[in-house]
Amino acid sequence: MSQKKKQSSTMLNLLLIIFGAIFLIQGVVSLLVSYFGITMPLWVLGTLGATTEAQALLGATGWSNIALGIWALIAGIAMFAEEEWALGQALVVLSLMAINAIPLAVSSIVASAWGVAYTYVYIFVGIVGVFGFIYLIATSRRYH
Repeated sequence: MSQKKKQSSTMLNLLLIIFGAIFLIQGVVSLLVSYFGITMPLWVLGTLGATTEAQALLGATGWSNIALGIWALIAGIAMFAEEEWALGQALVVLSLMAINAIPLAVSSIVASAWGVAYTYVYIFVGIVGVFGFIYLIATSRRYH
């Protein structure tokens, strides 16, 4: 007798895909700034400012954001298929997103950067990363 799997959380899957796209775009922007010398407006850079030194720091995080974005996209899409490996990948991606976003959210809040869009993105990604991780742990039995 085949046991039917429950549907995964559509909202969490979509958020993984959206956050993956955001991290991917952020990584590409970081690489454009650091390796090609393209000057980005302040609202894109967030609290770093548009100084040459601040822009140079973006290159190293650009590659990791691109990788994290790609893996989040893959995990979000695969979670719709209820794949067991996608659960593990989503747990890793959500924890890394939370680890990356929470310190940036705190520094943006401390700097009173409420006019920067990334402040809100960091806060939202951090919250969803933590609660999404807890949710997947609590509901992981359905993937076995």
